[in-house]
Amino acid sequence: MFKKAIYLFMIVFILIIMAFPAQRALASTYMVWNTNDSGNGSLRWAITQANSNAGNDTITFFVSGTIYLASALPDLTDTAGVTIDGGGSITIDGGSSVGIGLYSDSSQNNVIKNLTIQNFSVAGIEFLTYTSGTDGNHVVNNVTVSNCATGILIYNGTGVQVINSTISSNSDYGIDVQWYSGVPQVTLTTNSVSH
Repeated sequence: MFKKAIYLFMIVFILIIMAFPAQRALASTYMVWNTNDSGNGSLRWAITQANSNAGNDTITFFVSGTIYLASALPDLTDTAGVTIDGGGSITIDGGSSVGIGLYSDSSQNNVIKNLTIQNFSVAGIEFLTYTSGTDGNHVVNNVTVSNCATGILIYNGTGVQVINSTISSNSDYGIDVQWYSGVPQVTLTTNSVSH
């Protein structure tokens, strides 16, 4: 009788565990398949999807050309980070009227690579945080940023790496690092930076 009760208890326990599986953060890949400013398959849509999905997501492109923005893209807000890989064939253009190209405020582990960002009135890429140490570990790799007020603006970010990128023809600054406390941790490797 005792063995039968234990056996029954174990079966019920296993069924309960199977009925309520643990929630895990699963990373996803979102494909951009057009150069439209908005709508399904646009970069704006892909960033929104990545922000709403827990886990370090990836945005890739199944299209080449220039994305002309009419307004700012959504901030990169997923705390696990987002990788945006332009595949070397995408340009994001702000038309000189959009303020910031790609923007992260207090998220971390974002990777921006293999694309061109141009014509933004404030910054092509901006990593910003208002509390020291909560934003960081961003990587910009093989990116060209040009014709912006500031190419890359890093405000209080930690662990930011800019690698193999070209930052040129920006009116105010190529790379602007601002820090209100502590020591900035920004690594520049094999880049071409000119004003």
